Amino acid sequence: MKYPETQSIVDLGRIDTPAATGAVTDTDKAMAYHKQNVTNTEAILVMLGGAAIQMRTAQSISAAVEENALQQFSIAIMDVDTGAVASANIDITGISAVIEKSTGGGAFSAAGLTAITFGKENGRVFVDYQFKAAEWTVGDTYKIVVTGIEATVGGDTAYIPAMVWSNFIVEGADLKTAVDAIQTDLGDFSARVQNLKSLLAVLGVPDADNDTLYKLVYTDMLAHADHGLANLKILIDANQTDLNSLLADVGDFSARTNNLKSLLAVLGVPDVDDGTLYKLVYTDMLASAAHGLAALSTDIGTATSAVGGVQTDTTALLADIGDFSGRTYNLKSLMAVLGVPDADTDTLYKLVYTDMLAHGTHGLAALDADLTTIINDLANETDGLGALKDLIDTADSAIDAVQTDLGNFSGQTYMTSLLTALGIPDTDSKPLYTVLVTDLLGHATHGLVQLQADIAAIPTTMVGTDNAFLASVGGALDDAAASGAVDDATTAVGYIKQLVTLLLDGTDGLAALNALIDTATTDIGTANTALTEGTYGLSALQVLIAALQTDLDNGTDGLGALKALLDAIPTTMVGTDDAALATDLATMQGNVTDILTDTGTAGVVLGTKVATFKRLAGEIQMAEATVDLNQAAADYDVFTGTTEDCWLIGFSIKMPDDLCSDTTLTSISVQTDDSTPIELIGVDAGAVANLTAEAELTWEGKCRINAGTKIQLTIAGGAEGAEYITTATAEYRAIADGGYLA
Repeated sequence: MKYPETQSIVDLGRIDTPAATGAVTDTDKAMAYHKQNVTNTEAILVMLGGAAIQMRTAQSISAAVEENALQQFSIAIMDVDTGAVASANIDITGISAVIEKSTGGGAFSAAGLTAITFGKENGRVFVDYQFKAAEWTVGDTYKIVVTGIEATVGGDTAYIPAMVWSNFIVEGADLKTAVDAIQTDLGDFSARVQNLKSLLAVLGVPDADNDTLYKLVYTDMLAHADHGLANLKILIDANQTDLNSLLADVGDFSARTNNLKSLLAVLGVPDVDDGTLYKLVYTDMLASAAHGLAALSTDIGTATSAVGGVQTDTTALLADIGDFSGRTYNLKSLMAVLGVPDADTDTLYKLVYTDMLAHGTHGLAALDADLTTIINDLANETDGLGALKDLIDTADSAIDAVQTDLGNFSGQTYMTSLLTALGIPDTDSKPLYTVLVTDLLGHATHGLVQLQADIAAIPTTMVGTDNAFLASVGGALDDAAASGAVDDATTAVGYIKQLVTLLLDGTDGLAALNALIDTATTDIGTANTALTEGTYGLSALQVLIAALQTDLDNGTDGLGALKALLDAIPTTMVGTDDAALATDLATMQGNVTDILTDTGTAGVVLGTKVATFKRLAGEIQMAEATVDLNQAAADYDVFTGTTEDCWLIGFSIKMPDDLCSDTTLTSISVQTDDSTPIELIGVDAGAVANLTAEAELTWEGKCRINAGTKIQLTIAGGAEGAEYITTATAEYRAIADGGYLA
C-alpha cells in the first residue's frame, strides 16, 4: 500500500523536481535547491579551471655547471589524485625553449650556442644539455626560459607556467688546483710512513684548556721573562753584537731554492712514534732540566766572564770570513757557498781531497800517469797519430776509385744513396742476397732451377698420350654440343657443335636467313615499281603539288586575293551593308579611347575598375602594411577605415627574425583607437619572449571599423635596437560599397 505523503516529504521534492534558478523562494523544493547547488558547483569548478586545478608542477634546481659538463633540466608534472601525468597527455608541440649566456656581465644572447631541445616522458619534460667548452667559458652566466607546455588533466587543459633556470659556469679543477697548492705548501702529512700523519699530530699540542701552541712555545718559553729569547739575547749580546748578521752568514733556510718548501719540511720533525714537535722542542729541549733554556741561561751567565776575554771582536771575525748575506743573487751563506752534501762523515776535505784529488785510481797522480801513457801511444811510429795519418793519406786515392766505381749517388735527384737505389726492405735477416737469391732465384718451388725444369717438361706435357691441354680445353670429338649461355666447364668442341647447330637451324639458320633476304629483295622491287608508277607514283605526286601551288598563287581566288577581302571587311562594315554594326563598333572604339585617355595606361584603368569592384559591400578584401619596431615607445597607425565602414574578420602580425640582444622593447599590442578600444593583440601575447624568429601573432573574430577609425600598434619599453620590419595583414569586408582599409 502507498502511505500518504506528509508536508515535510512534499517540501523535500521528488527526483524529477526541476532545478531552482535565481534567488531563494518559499515555493521551491529542497531537491530543486540541491540541483541548483550541483549546477553552480560545476560552473564554479569550470571557472576555476576544472580538473586542471589538480595539476602540480616542480622545477629542477638552477645548479652551477662545470664547463663541458652534461646537465639535466626538468619540469615535473603531476595530478594530485593520480600521480605522474602520462606522456601522451603532455603537449610540447608549442614549446618555446631558449638558452642564452652572459659574459662579463653583458647582455644575454643566444648567438653561437647549441639550441636546447626538450623531450617528454611520463610525469616530466626534460633535456640533458652539454655546456660545450667551445661555447662556454668559466664565469659565464646561463639563462634558460621555457614556455608553451600544456597538459590534459581530467579532460581539461592545464597550462604549465614559464620556467627559468640561471646560474654560473664553473670549473671544478680551479678549486682542486687551489687545494693542491695548499697541500704542497703544508706538505703531505698523510704520506708519512710511521705516524704523525696530520698537522695536529706533528704539532703535538696537549689537549689542555688555553694551552695553545703560541702560549706554550712563545709565551711560556721564547718570551719568558727569565729564560726567554729576550733575556738570552742580553746574555749573548755581551759577546755577539750582530747575531742577525751571523745567522745570515750561516744560512737562511727559508730562502733555499731546492727543498724545505713546506711547513712539514721546515719543522723537520722525525717520523718517530710520540716524537711530536711539542715533545722534541719543548719537553726534550726548551724545558730540559739539563740543557733547556733555564739551564742554558744559567750556564751562559756563568761563562760570560770567561768568554769575554777570549773573543772581544766578533765583527773582525766576520770581516775575515766575508759577508755572505750581502751577495746579490744566491749562495748567501758559507754553507751554501761550500755546497757540501748533508751526508754523515762527508766533510769538505774528504769529498774534495781524499775521495777525488788523492784517489789512487782517478786522483791527480793517477791522471798524470794515464796522460803520459796516452801521449806515448799517440807518438808511436807504428800505430800513433803519424802512422794513422799516412794510412789515411794512402786510403784517399783508393776511396776516390771506389767512389768512381760506385757512381755519385748524392748528385742524383731521387736515388741519392746506394741504400736507396738498392731498395732493400728494412726487414730482420733480409739482406740483398737473401731477398734476391735465397727467396727468389734459388727458391726450391719457383726458383730458376725449378723454372728450367718446368719449361723443359712443356713438350712432354702438351703433346703425347696425356694430351692435357686438348683434353681439358679443346675437348674430344664425342663431346656434346653446348646450349644456353657460356660457362667455365664446356669445351671448345661443345661450343663448335653449338654454332654449327644454330647455323643449320631451319628457322633461324643460314638457309632461313637467305630466304628472308630473297623475300626482302622482292618486296623492295615491288615498292620501287609503285613509286615510279605514272598515275600514283612520286612523279605524279609532284605534278599535283605544282598545280596546288598555282591555285594558291591565283590573283582572283588565291591566298593573296583572300587576304585583300579580309582587309576590306572594316570598310565594307561601315558602308550601307551593315550600318548599325559599324555604329556599335565605332562606339566601342570610342569607349576604349576614352579609357586609354583617362590615364594613358590600360592596365592602371583596368586595375582601378577591378579595385572598385572588390570594394563592393560583402566582398572579401585584404590589406597589408609594415611597422618598424625600432621606434620609441608610442602608438603607431597600421590601418585606417576609409570612405565607408568595414567589418574586420581577421588580423595578424608576423616577425622577421629574432630580436637583437640589447633590445629595450618589452612588448607590443594592437587595438583600435575607439574611446573603448577593441583589443586585437594583447600585451601578454605580444610580450618580447613571444617575438621570436618568424613568429606570427593572430586574431580572428568580428568587429566594426568605422570610417576614420584606426587600428594602431603600441610599442612598450623602448626601441628594438636595430631595424625590425614586421608585416601586418587584415582580412575584412566593406559594409557599404566603396569601404576599405588604407
